[in-house]
Amino acid sequence: QTTPLTTAITYDNTKLAETIVELADSVLTASAPLIYQSCLSKTERKNLKRLAARAKRDKNLALTEAEADLLLINDDIDNYTEAMPLTTAEKNSIKQPLAEVLKTIDYQTSPQNALLLACGMVALPRVLPLIPMLFKPKN
Repeated sequence: QTTPLTTAITYDNTKLAETIVELADSVLTASAPLIYQSCLSKTERKNLKRLAARAKRDKNLALTEAEADLLLINDDIDNYTEAMPLTTAEKNSIKQPLAEVLKTIDYQTSPQNALLLACGMVALPRVLPLIPMLFKPKN
């Protein structure tokens, strides 16, 4: 006997393609700045964080040459982060071919898995920036 909890859900290929592209965009947008920052040394990241906070509080902050260079890195990270999200045109250029590929897969899942997938797609971009903190040494 089939119950509502065991009925397979077939995803609309176009909607699933849109969801996948949006998820990929969110993950890319959340993770790329973290990867960029990981290229800096631990000391540079710590100093950058402190200096950026000071500069935010005091717009007329007097800077040494090294501090000014560090703030340029911060500006570069900010510009990189702002440019990271996919444009509407880029998303659209991916969605249609992906929808065509998904037609051949005929992806089906249970309602429970569909719920888990939807929750994961909403939560992952919010949690991703916190993951590096899990691996920080505790004092």
